[in-house]
Amino acid sequence: MKLAVAEAFLKTGDVANAIIQVNDVRKRARVSTPIPADLATVDMQSIMDERLFELAGEENIRWSDLRRWHAAGYIDLATWTPADFGYPFDPSLFTFELDKHLLFPIPTSEINSNPLMRAEGNNPGYN
Repeated sequence: MKLAVAEAFLKTGDVANAIIQVNDVRKRARVSTPIPADLATVDMQSIMDERLFELAGEENIRWSDLRRWHAAGYIDLATWTPADFGYPFDPSLFTFELDKHLLFPIPTSEINSNPLMRAEGNNPGYN
């Protein structure tokens, strides 16, 4: 939560409070290591990096972050390669379609029960 708050502070121009939030997380995480905790300044990249370190392995958190950062213009998923996604196998086996994979499909039951949704159809890539 502190990293989300830091991101909000940074977005509103309150860098001082963003630094406090990020450093709180870093201090807690680095109690047993010799790695210095405090950052002197914080930018969006440092918050994105810290979220990666702090939340590695948390189910669906990383993908939600990547989609949100793409929508905000911090990253461009259209330029990513399989290696950028951490795909360790033959890149020709990797499929990622930005228009399709940014949104989940709308359940058929929802489309069928709502005439407006039925008229619009499903999200891109899901027919």
